[in-house]
Amino acid sequence: MRSVQAQLRARMLEKDSLLRYVDPDQAHLTLAFLGATQPERVESIGDGLATVATGREPIPLAAGGFGAFPEPRSPRVLWIGLEGALAALLDIHARVGAALVPLGYVPDSRPFAAHITLARVRESASVPERRAIGIAFGAIWGPTVPCPIERIALYRSDLERGSPVYTPLRTVTLDG
Repeated sequence: MRSVQAQLRARMLEKDSLLRYVDPDQAHLTLAFLGATQPERVESIGDGLATVATGREPIPLAAGGFGAFPEPRSPRVLWIGLEGALAALLDIHARVGAALVPLGYVPDSRPFAAHITLARVRESASVPERRAIGIAFGAIWGPTVPCPIERIALYRSDLERGSPVYTPLRTVTLDG
């Protein structure tokens, strides 16, 4: 992730200030977004994640391919896609969603897009600037990098100076 961000910074030049980069040490794949969660629910959520992880093998994935939300010509979020054992990842995603339903969470109705966020485009970016960012990002081509999924974590997200900081509250290992 650091190398892709370095390539992106080199291509952005004066437009680099329009991006807020994700700290590579904070990079993660979101299986479910829970929103504001009461502290007393953390244990139940963690127990549900432990049930999902029990007996599951780590998922052999690789980071490769780039994309943007909502679209490359006018990006708000720049991301790296995941490839490999996507069926196993989709199964874990579905199981996490099912484990959360009894706790009152409603699964996201949008299709699951396996990705790791690299950077967010600042709201102040104009349409032409967004287009230029999308073009520069699309010109980057890096090698596929192994990125196995070995654990599931429940994170707390706090905004600090405009960038989220993720703190693990509970982590479970896919132990097969």
